[in-house]
Amino acid sequence: MGRMVLFLLGLLIVLVIHIWEGGTLKMLLHPGAALLCVLCPFLLGVVVYRADLLHALQVACGRAPSPAGGVGRQMQVLSGLRMLCITQGGLGFLVGVIGTVGTITKPELMGSWVALTLLSMVYTVTLAELTLAPLIDRLAISGLGSPDAAPDGLASDWRRAGLADLLVLLTAGGTLLLVAALAGTVTHFIQPAAVLIILAYAPLNASFHGIGGHLQAFNANISHAHCTARQQAQQQLVLLSARTLIYGLGSLGMTIGAIHICSALEDPIKVGAGLAVALCAPLISVFVAELFVAPRIHRLQADLANNHGGAEQIFEAANQGRAPLRQAVVVSSATVLALVLVLFAVSLA
Repeated sequence: MGRMVLFLLGLLIVLVIHIWEGGTLKMLLHPGAALLCVLCPFLLGVVVYRADLLHALQVACGRAPSPAGGVGRQMQVLSGLRMLCITQGGLGFLVGVIGTVGTITKPELMGSWVALTLLSMVYTVTLAELTLAPLIDRLAISGLGSPDAAPDGLASDWRRAGLADLLVLLTAGGTLLLVAALAGTVTHFIQPAAVLIILAYAPLNASFHGIGGHLQAFNANISHAHCTARQQAQQQLVLLSARTLIYGLGSLGMTIGAIHICSALEDPIKVGAGLAVALCAPLISVFVAELFVAPRIHRLQADLANNHGGAEQIFEAANQGRAPLRQAVVVSSATVLALVLVLFAVSLA
């Protein structure tokens, strides 16, 4: 129950920011997008995987014990369902874009197609990146079994590693703000709404891996205690889950900003606020994911390179396909933003 509360809290943060920025619940509802991006993937999953799908979801949610032979099959089933969600979301996105372009000279017909385009992304990211991907990581962690009893010595100096992380953040963030200050636009990069959307990753990640698991993973690089190989692999998977959530929330923030732009094309002030969120959310997500989380993942992976026991193989199975999917999210996000800017230009004309 506590983890469900954390999950709902993470989603509630995004919803509150949406309403705070002038949105309504009605803006996030679209029966066609829900049918295409939520219901259809599950129906296809039931047809393809039958009872295995329900069993995989039960094991991932902790409602059923992990099978004695390992969780590889359950991971593959949920990975397949995730790909179905992304495929259906891509179809909804493309159909919406085609419909928008086809009705660009008829503004009264264009609204529903734009809504299909944007909400297909919202539903797909929420289901695939904010729900199924962390569940796959949770299955991978359960597949590692109980931690080894004997501690392994860590190859890195964790205090120095933590200081290096801090210096990277300060250097990158300071450089970004300095350039913005020289351009006289430093306040444009500090968008509270975008920052809060990205920070929703913390309760979401804790909902899948527990508050203790989340904090332990983020403190692993500065902890004086030695960890076993399996514990390092578990921490690595928790961090991988956090990185996926951060990218997903960045895409979600961009899409919510685009929704606000399209709902207020006649009001330049509201368009500016929506555009700020749409641009800053992906920027902040890349900043946090690649400069704060990714170095920790790579450092743990380097320490696992000389260990045995299958931990590295399980991590690779969980990580399979993540990079291409992140690239697909970036490309679709850029396409949405370009489409929204075109619509804004057309409205001005």
